Amino acid sequence: MSGNDAVHNLQQRLAEGSVASITVKDEGGRSTASHEEISEASSQGTRWRNVLAGREGLAAGGSSDVTATTSVDGARRTGHGTGPASTQVSPTDPASTKNPHRRCRLPPLVFIMVFSGVVAALGLLALIAPTHGQNTYGSKIEVPAPASSLPWKVAHGRSFLVESSRKDPYNTTEDRKVAYSVFMPVSSEACGETVDNDYMPTLTAEASNLQFFDDKSAGIFDVLHFNSCSKNTDKYNANHFPLLIFEPAVGTSRFMYNQLARQLSANGAHVVTIDHPYDGSIVEFAGSNPIQSRRSVTLDPFQVNKPVNDTETKKAIDTRIADVNSVIKELEKTDTLPRLFPGFTFTEGNTKVPTQRLFMLGHGLGGSVATSMGFHDKRVEWTINLSGSTPVLTEDAYAYTIFFGREDYRSENDTAWQETMKHIAGPQVEWTYHKADQFDFSDLPLVSHLVNPDKKPKGLGTPYENMDPNDPTSTFRALSCFLEAYFRETLISGWFVDPKLPGESHNAIQKCLGWFGGAMKPHVMDSS
Repeated sequence: MSGNDAVHNLQQRLAEGSVASITVKDEGGRSTASHEEISEASSQGTRWRNVLAGREGLAAGGSSDVTATTSVDGARRTGHGTGPASTQVSPTDPASTKNPHRRCRLPPLVFIMVFSGVVAALGLLALIAPTHGQNTYGSKIEVPAPASSLPWKVAHGRSFLVESSRKDPYNTTEDRKVAYSVFMPVSSEACGETVDNDYMPTLTAEASNLQFFDDKSAGIFDVLHFNSCSKNTDKYNANHFPLLIFEPAVGTSRFMYNQLARQLSANGAHVVTIDHPYDGSIVEFAGSNPIQSRRSVTLDPFQVNKPVNDTETKKAIDTRIADVNSVIKELEKTDTLPRLFPGFTFTEGNTKVPTQRLFMLGHGLGGSVATSMGFHDKRVEWTINLSGSTPVLTEDAYAYTIFFGREDYRSENDTAWQETMKHIAGPQVEWTYHKADQFDFSDLPLVSHLVNPDKKPKGLGTPYENMDPNDPTSTFRALSCFLEAYFRETLISGWFVDPKLPGESHNAIQKCLGWFGGAMKPHVMDSS
């Protein structure tokens, strides 16, 4: 879809009432772009999504790929942004009410938080209709950043750790090695420089091209890049933002979730994604040899990996949980964030990510890991499982448990979920994503369409009837909307005091339901 087509599509949606306002406003409520200005900008060749973001561009913050003192990503830096910004935190522990037979329902009102409808709309509109082809980054194609109207831009760093006290369960002659990425929220006013990042390292991009397009030279993942913040103009307080761990599906890369991680981080979270050697097709390490799977784990990423308690699946989950705990310990070190983000200055004594309270999100096998940690790790208060199975519970657990299924994979299709739901004593909810396939719960529908909408990857469903059938990015935007809404309603309300999101709006999840034509629907089980 071209820029002009995108504007026409937006104008149609405005006329139909599916977008609430024809005028874009900034954080202070000032009009920044009118209906006519959007059309005029398109006719002049200006990228329409920059206008929708208030002419400030859509780039959000991050650093180069850094391990110790070694940088492995080439970077083009741009200086911008002035003025300090501060945040305050008031952590509160949400109470949980025991109800061992509680069934699917929408989240309780006590979790609902006031947040901006304008901001939410802008965040979605920023991804409505990406342009295709080359841009000013040579042959690279930019993945749009979260809307600039959000209070935070995003910094990005990549690293790895070697755990000398633990041997690799898939290669017992070697110490366990784990790669991870950190997405860090940065006040928009405090982002002083930006840097371009490859969406994936070269070998991972080739493996992903082969996995989803049957051709390692397909030219999809290797041409993508994104912009991130690499330097701040104010001291950064790491303990002001919660930690959200995002676990990938088996047999694929953490980089397949970069954009979802950026969207969540721009709402005010440290988001960490992790690659687990031997259950991913390939894991690359800066300055070190990559580790290839060589079918050490034979689980299929395009299918739900069940039963969770069988030998191979349980070994993969247990290994991942140990890896997650290793990364958490790494983030508790005072030198980890300064090493990952060398262009940042930190408030003295505030360089550690808060890990006393954890929030978990995962896809496929990663969803099984998230759910399992929610049941068994008292630090975990909130989990989202995207189309993954669950370990069978035999006693009550209290974490807030959210499950996103598909038409052909709901809780009634999995005896593990049926049995486990009897023992979820905290809040629980289940959603059905209509017409989705397994990798609609990733960046794939967005990034594949960005590069070449004519190439159809494996693992995607079709847009729901009321969505644009020629725009599979709508499935990505629907998922992102719901994940961000859950983050704001059930997590951020108990964490932040300031800065507040501008404006007021209630029922964020209900708004997502309205925007996406019923594609995502609450699924109510028969409690008899």
